[in-house]
Amino acid sequence: MAGRTSLIEPLHPYPQVGAGVASGGIDSKGTGRDNMRAMEDDARPRPKGDAATRLAGEDLAPYSLDELEERIGLLEQEIARIRRHRDAASAHRSAADSLFGRKD
Repeated sequence: MAGRTSLIEPLHPYPQVGAGVASGGIDSKGTGRDNMRAMEDDARPRPKGDAATRLAGEDLAPYSLDELEERIGLLEQEIARIRRHRDAASAHRSAADSLFGRKD
């Protein structure tokens, strides 16, 4: 098997410079500014008129019965996803409150 190269690349103990936030790395200058930018984006207020508001105002007349049934199924799945996220966030908050004390 001489002359063949490995198809598996070696693992590196440190992230590659310039790997970016998506891969868990640091920015090209090694400052972590990509992570700071992501945190700043999270702190910004959400725009008014989110997708749920626009969806609630949509005219349903053009939809067939089958399309309406499909839409109901998708919305029920989305409601279940939101409830799971809410429950996980609530559990996370409760754990933080018990560890650090509730801040009123």
